[in-house]
Amino acid sequence: MSLSNNAKEFFKKTGNIDIMVGIPSYNNEKTIGFVIEQVVEGIKNFSPSLKGFIFNSDGGSGDSTVGEVERKKNELDFPVYSFPYKGTPGKGSSLFAILEAAVITNAKAVIFLDSDLRSVRPWWTELFLDSILNKGYDYLTPYYVRHKYDGTITNNIVYPIIYGLLGFDIRQPIGGDFGLSGNIVSHYGEKIKNSPIENAYRFGIDIYLTTEAIAGGFNIGQVFLGAKIHDVKDPGKTLAPMFSQVTSTLFTQIWKYEDMWKNFTRKKEIPLLGKPVQVESEDIVVNTDILFEKFEKGMKEYEVDYNHILGEENYNKLKNLTNKEQCYISPIVWTHIVYDYIRAFKKDGEDIIPSLLPLYFGKILSFVNETSNMNTKDAEKLILKQGEIFWNERDYLLREK
Repeated sequence: MSLSNNAKEFFKKTGNIDIMVGIPSYNNEKTIGFVIEQVVEGIKNFSPSLKGFIFNSDGGSGDSTVGEVERKKNELDFPVYSFPYKGTPGKGSSLFAILEAAVITNAKAVIFLDSDLRSVRPWWTELFLDSILNKGYDYLTPYYVRHKYDGTITNNIVYPIIYGLLGFDIRQPIGGDFGLSGNIVSHYGEKIKNSPIENAYRFGIDIYLTTEAIAGGFNIGQVFLGAKIHDVKDPGKTLAPMFSQVTSTLFTQIWKYEDMWKNFTRKKEIPLLGKPVQVESEDIVVNTDILFEKFEKGMKEYEVDYNHILGEENYNKLKNLTNKEQCYISPIVWTHIVYDYIRAFKKDGEDIIPSLLPLYFGKILSFVNETSNMNTKDAEKLILKQGEIFWNERDYLLREK
């Protein structure tokens, strides 16, 4: 449990509410005020009569994040509360604290929004609330227009697995900004009591929530939110911890619900809510030297692991990638590599995840080489095609090696 005792007592006195917007934070003083402003305007536009508040679940920020939250509360004359969560440091603990508060207050609708957003607008909140309160959706994932090199963990690992094995065409399963009904909030509340896997308290939280929503048979939709403009990170420099936590959580969930996905024979289209509009995403520059350096280093460091996990054919193809500009991992080879790792994870657990990371860097480099002269729209077609190949090759995972 992640909600502090002081916060629990506070929310018990609050009584039942209609809306809660949860904003996790850690050193986000420059952006969190803007997010709060947009949320408050959206709630007032949707229905000023509904009872609700914003809950900032903070991870012990060392800057003025909490002070900025208090300043916005006074400036906007709207209930905004900030409490530090307790337990394992990470986004998951922050969101679990928000969920606990939502259970205590019997919130009818809950929205999670990242605190570093610069593209959030009032209509985001309105669309989430309308979809939950008026249209009956339980779990809403974001649908963004993102730069072709943004969201590399989603594009290369999470999206194709969710589509390929579970058959759910959810484009942004770990997008960070979600909408939840009171019905699914209660479901998650029970899950929290049973102590989720450790990585769900960190960056594994988003995929944990999405896979549990799928497994629970809840009504899932996607909301079109335009472009996601936030504090983007170079994948070769900063995404290693997130990669490990997300991947380990996803693989755990895949085997937890093995009986479910093995029986899936048909893909499920997920409704897209809202009106798509033409938007432009911010440019992202990827350091390909770092990607290739980490790929090459990993091929040497984890040679024993690759011999154990990968088939000989795929391993030999990887060993031949000795030129940065010509590095190319085909969609079929990548699909088999990821499925090899999912298969090995069932037996060896998360100890194998570090050896997958260099291959992920190699796949990003491969994608950059392949799409350097493409616009984001054309590059997106390749990502969607990768998902289709994961679906078509799902039997590969079940073969005995």
